[in-house]
Amino acid sequence: MKKKLKRTVNFITVLILLLLMSVVTIYGADNSGTYGGNISWEFDEYDKTLTLSGNGHMNFQSSVSGYPWYSFQQEVKHLIVEEGITNIPRTAFEDYKNIESVSLPESLLDIEHYAFTRCDKLNKIELPKNLISIGVNAFNSCINLRNIAIPEGVTEISAEAFAECSNLKTVSISNGTETISSSAFANTAITSLELPDSLRTIGSYAFSGCNGMTEITIPNNVETIGDSAFYGCNGVSGIIIPDSVTNIGQQPFGGIANLTSITMPGIKTLEEVCGTTYISGNNTWIELPDSLTAVTITSGEVVKTFARGCKNIRNVTIGKNVSSIGEKAFYDCTGLQNVQIECALTSLSKDMFYNCSSLKSISLPESIETISAGDFEKCNRLKDVYYGSSRYKWRSVNTNGNTVIEKANIHYLKTEPLAYRINSVTQNGNNVTIDITKDYQCDGPLLVATYNNGALVKVILSDINMSIGENKQISVMIDDTDVTDISAFVWDSFDSMIPASNNCRKSDAE
Repeated sequence: MKKKLKRTVNFITVLILLLLMSVVTIYGADNSGTYGGNISWEFDEYDKTLTLSGNGHMNFQSSVSGYPWYSFQQEVKHLIVEEGITNIPRTAFEDYKNIESVSLPESLLDIEHYAFTRCDKLNKIELPKNLISIGVNAFNSCINLRNIAIPEGVTEISAEAFAECSNLKTVSISNGTETISSSAFANTAITSLELPDSLRTIGSYAFSGCNGMTEITIPNNVETIGDSAFYGCNGVSGIIIPDSVTNIGQQPFGGIANLTSITMPGIKTLEEVCGTTYISGNNTWIELPDSLTAVTITSGEVVKTFARGCKNIRNVTIGKNVSSIGEKAFYDCTGLQNVQIECALTSLSKDMFYNCSSLKSISLPESIETISAGDFEKCNRLKDVYYGSSRYKWRSVNTNGNTVIEKANIHYLKTEPLAYRINSVTQNGNNVTIDITKDYQCDGPLLVATYNNGALVKVILSDINMSIGENKQISVMIDDTDVTDISAFVWDSFDSMIPASNNCRKSDAE
């Protein structure tokens, strides 16, 4: 009996020892090791922390399971990378679903492709200031990541680096970043966006699907905005594209249902910039948002049919740096009401405002010389034309029998130039001599009127054969030699009775 009991005790003892050895194997030696000869790693099973230490570059494994810490993939909650390590290799922590926090060293230079893809519970990470590279899909689908600050050494945010981070609301990008690649922040929860002055390129779909975004500020140095870069950012109401942008992809601001205004260079049509493409069966068409009512074109050669058929646009401003406007630019824009042209156009392109049936007012520059008959055809509500010069200069504008323009009220934004300058008025008995110099070209007859204390005294017609700069004395005979205050005006047109000079009194000359 004793021998049997002894054998049983020995068996239990051996079993316990085997179990202890197993525990040591699982939670001891296999919880740590080396990688690549220069990196040590250790996993603390109790607080679920994986620590990497060492110096230099970590090698890339062709598969996730090739990293020695892979067996703890579903257990790691905290990752600590100690000072000295310079990179996080590709796929090193891809699909580590339970990682909540990551601590990175200042020595880190590169976060490589897919390094933290689909780390579902990762909610906080501080990128070190010396970082220079964020790889493709580096943080893709980290659905609990809420904010990120990109250090200034990162010149390019790679494709899909933060795409599908559905709770990412705050993004700070330091000055130094030049490129935001395709889909880098697509389908995130960014609410506002301030981009650095260093930025040159915004890639295709870079911020598409950011429905919570309410404001977009594009810096003046951006040169390229790719296809659908901000597609579907429905919270945005106003867009300003700077003149520095010379390359605009297809519909970078398409799908924005609440867009009310856009300011842009005239290098693409509105449909190409902010239209939305719809497909039904074999039919494809493009629509602009119904809310878009104001358009400002700041520079460039405004392309042909720039806004053709836009029914809801009410106000258009064509800026000073626009060099030309293509044919039918606003053809059939039936909702258009007000147009302001600030650039130095000499003529309006063919059918530019044809059938803008709601057009009420337009401002034309001083430089305008020709308005074709078809420019305002079917614009029967046009009432007011604000011309950038004087009534005199408007006479030389060729309206080509455009009855809409001819019936409109012309408002002159410059005072009339003085065609004649009255230098002096002198009186000798019944004779009043008016000394006149011609300063400006005018074509009507010369009409001189003299007044005494506001009452008309005499009107005289004189020949108009005066050259610019020529001086003449005109004599007027009056009946009353006792008058003490004689003033004179000069007109150059019987039809309009437009004053051609200032008033000059005898006392002024004296």
